[in-house]
Amino acid sequence: MENPDTIIPEDQLILRLIELIGKSDREIIYVGGEGRFIQQYPRLVDALKQATARGAKVTFYFTSLSRNIIIELLAKGCNVYLGKYYPKTHFVATENEYYSHEHLTRNHPRQNDKFVEDSTQFGKAETSLQEIIKQDKTTKMYIGIPFEGKAIAISILLASGIPFLAGSLYELAYYNQLGVWALLGSTTTGLISIFTVREVLRRLHYELLSKNVLK
Repeated sequence: MENPDTIIPEDQLILRLIELIGKSDREIIYVGGEGRFIQQYPRLVDALKQATARGAKVTFYFTSLSRNIIIELLAKGCNVYLGKYYPKTHFVATENEYYSHEHLTRNHPRQNDKFVEDSTQFGKAETSLQEIIKQDKTTKMYIGIPFEGKAIAISILLASGIPFLAGSLYELAYYNQLGVWALLGSTTTGLISIFTVREVLRRLHYELLSKNVLK
């Protein structure tokens, strides 16, 4: 554990966060303010995407974040909360480890970087997240909808001319829109390339996340 007054150099801090995230296979909670680390360090975003690919559930809370990054995270299956309440403690918690630092005000530099290897911290992090959400009733939750996995099955079904069965695999109503539009946009000759359909689905997936989830 670091000294209470420790300020870790930012480049070293990012590397340690990537390492922390890389150890998680179950669940990650990331609570911040304006998401500067996420927007400034693509390697950190990549580490979080890789965590979802391993099957970890990833949840974020921020007061602001660029639209493109939100869509990118949602498309990988991450859940994102956006609210107006600015937490004084920012943290990243996994099932095994916990990192935190403090901000006295929104514009105050971070202080008290702290890493703790303690599995009991995750339950406290869950409680902290719920308390933060309750501070502001306007907080919005955007549910992540991963593209990978189902896209292959959907592509095969569409290529086989079974659009209705393909559409039924989607839990949300607008997924049916996606399947129908992918079919209509790809059947100019009656022979559909699975890879072509998959790319159409990918593009529509991002478009629908942008229009329907973040409207």
